[in-house]
Amino acid sequence: MRNVALSVFFASTALALVACSADGPYSPSDPTTFDRTMIREEAVAGLDLADRAYVMGHGIGVYLLGKTLPGHVAHKGFLYQPGVASPHAAVPYDWENVLVARSGGSDGNGGVLYDDVGIGTGPDGPDTNGDPGSPTTQPGTPSDDVDGSDDPHDGNCGCDTELEDCLISVDCDNFLEPAAVRARELAAQVDPARFADAGLSSDDAASFAYYFELGLAQSLHVQDFNEDASQSEVQWIRGPIKADGLCEY
Repeated sequence: MRNVALSVFFASTALALVACSADGPYSPSDPTTFDRTMIREEAVAGLDLADRAYVMGHGIGVYLLGKTLPGHVAHKGFLYQPGVASPHAAVPYDWENVLVARSGGSDGNGGVLYDDVGIGTGPDGPDTNGDPGSPTTQPGTPSDDVDGSDDPHDGNCGCDTELEDCLISVDCDNFLEPAAVRARELAAQVDPARFADAGLSSDDAASFAYYFELGLAQSLHVQDFNEDASQSEVQWIRGPIKADGLCEY
């Protein structure tokens, strides 16, 4: 697999609070309905079949953690911005750029994460039925952290000025693992064929499914389960969560 150059956009993004609305981010929740409309085509067009499948699978796994983790951490003011692991994947990529769909934030829908949301806005204006709109629809642009800094994980989780007030558990695994397990249960319901290129031969379709499922699995690996977590969102989000005082180890 070859590396994908990371965009400047990934390096510069930060969190912002905005009001939730019906025309907010495109954020499907039923994994049996997930399909390629969740992916920005131009972001994966230059990749070969194996890399393209892997990136899509890994991105969907990250997206699913964005659905399951907020319920464990948002009450402490931590707004989860998915994609921490994407530069460390076997095929590095920019999660913000590859995924049209959004998760994370305080509710798993990404609705409080972006300050200039364009997702869900097709040629006829906002679509309140959750349709992603035209293929060229661009995501909202994250701007500043809720406390005005440029770092979305700056040691202030937002729950109070005292870092210890942010503590959920000294052991990060007490809430990271349940979120990961639930995300893995949802991942098992995702059909790689719904993301595959049209007109693939049976061999190519099988290859696509293999690499998609590889990326999906690696994105949700858990070190305590004796899995290689070096490319896992579950592992890489641990640092920001610890830095914001939600756990200690």
